[in-house]
Amino acid sequence: MQVAHKVWIGSISGGNVVFNGDKFVSVEISDRQVSRVNLIANVVDVYSNDEKRYNSVTLDDGSGQIRIKGFSDSSFLLQGISIGDTIGVIGWVRYFNNELYVIPDIVRHVDGKWALIRRLELIKMHGGPSASPATDELSPAHHLNSESNSGSSVMEEVKTEKIQDAKTQDPRQIILSIIKKDDQGIDIDKLIMETNFPIEQINSILTSLMESGDIYEPQPGKLRTL
Repeated sequence: MQVAHKVWIGSISGGNVVFNGDKFVSVEISDRQVSRVNLIANVVDVYSNDEKRYNSVTLDDGSGQIRIKGFSDSSFLLQGISIGDTIGVIGWVRYFNNELYVIPDIVRHVDGKWALIRRLELIKMHGGPSASPATDELSPAHHLNSESNSGSSVMEEVKTEKIQDAKTQDPRQIILSIIKKDDQGIDIDKLIMETNFPIEQINSILTSLMESGDIYEPQPGKLRTL
């Protein structure tokens, strides 16, 4: 069994389609040949045709959308799914009529917080959903070096303040206060950039805040306080 890669949905649709003759083989994402994927995302559309034993759901993880299609024997896997659900899917990437989609092997309902956890995991593995491969390789230090001297000084001051804040304040309260600042919600990518905490710690704190009801995810990749 091939590895089911954890990737952004946008990376699938933006990848290079690889063929062997006329037969679809995989999608090239960075330096990997991806033919099987492991996705966790929110359902934004559903379709069912009982007569033809066909069901489909459209998933959105904040980077893009992709359809999960169930034909014949696999159509039952997509029954009982509604718009707004969060599901985990392991399946095979397929290509037909200029569309990349996924045929599922496993489909399961999951708590909404798992979409958040997966997003943080993907940011750690691949960078943000809109980052190019070139910027994925850059650390914050590289970005600072590309700025002017005056700009670098300002960034260093901000970084120093963040470190001092992290030493004197509770990380949970720091993260919660950042989320509270924006009434319309804050992107997870922006939240990560505004703190100096490890991804694992941010992951744990956000999961705890969601479980306690202090925050929620009104749309993929965005957080708001209740």
